[in-house]
Amino acid sequence: MNIVRTKIIAAVFGFILVFVLLLASILNVGLSQTIFKEVQLKYDIADYAGCSQETLDYATEQLIRYIRGERDDLNIKGTVFNIETAIFNEKEIAHMVDVKNLFIIGQNILYCCILVMILLFLFEITTNREAFNYKFFKSVTITMIISLALFLIIGAMAFLDFDSFWMGFHKVFFTNDLFLLDPNTDFLIRMMPLEFFISIVSRIGITFGISYTVSIAAMTISHYVLKGSKSK
Repeated sequence: MNIVRTKIIAAVFGFILVFVLLLASILNVGLSQTIFKEVQLKYDIADYAGCSQETLDYATEQLIRYIRGERDDLNIKGTVFNIETAIFNEKEIAHMVDVKNLFIIGQNILYCCILVMILLFLFEITTNREAFNYKFFKSVTITMIISLALFLIIGAMAFLDFDSFWMGFHKVFFTNDLFLLDPNTDFLIRMMPLEFFISIVSRIGITFGISYTVSIAAMTISHYVLKGSKSK
C-alpha cells in the first residue's frame, strides 16, 4: 500500500477536476443561446443594438453555430437601425475567428484533462487498491477545497473591478487588439455590452458552483462508503 503515491495522484486528479468543472461551465454557458437570450431580454439589448429581438436571436444563433463549427462564416444580413445590411463587419469577423479558435483550444484541453483523469483513476484503482480505498477520495476533496481558494481569488478580482479583469483576460488570451470594438460602428459590442458579459460571467460562476458542490459531495460520500466497507 503506497499512500504517498495515492495522495499525489489524488491531488493532481482533484486540481484537474476543479479546472475541468470551471472550463466545462465556461464552454456550456458561453455557447448557450437560451442563456444569451435571457440576458438580452433582461437588459433590452435588442433596442441598444438597433434591431428587433428576432434579428438579435438570428445573429446570436449564427454566432454560436459558427463557434461550434456548424457554419463556415459570419457573412449574414439583417435589419439594423432600419437598414438591411451585413450584421458583422470585417473586424468583428476577424475577432470571432480568434474567439472560435479559443473555444476549440478550450474544448481540446477539456477532453485531454478528462482523459488524464480517467487514466489516473484507473491506474490507481488497479495498481494500488488498498491505498486508493483508504485515501484517494479524501485527498481529492482536500485538493478541491484548496484549489477553490485560487479560483475564488480570481472571482473576487472580477467582482471588485470587472473592467480591469475583462481587459486583462483579453490581453492574456488574444494576441491582437481586434477585441477593442466601437459601439458606434460594431454590432458585436452592442449585442454584447459590458452588462451582458457581467451576467454571463455570473452565470458561469453559478454553474461552476453547483457542479463543484455536487462533485465535493460525491467525493465525500465515496470516501465514507469505501471507509465503511473496509471496516466491515
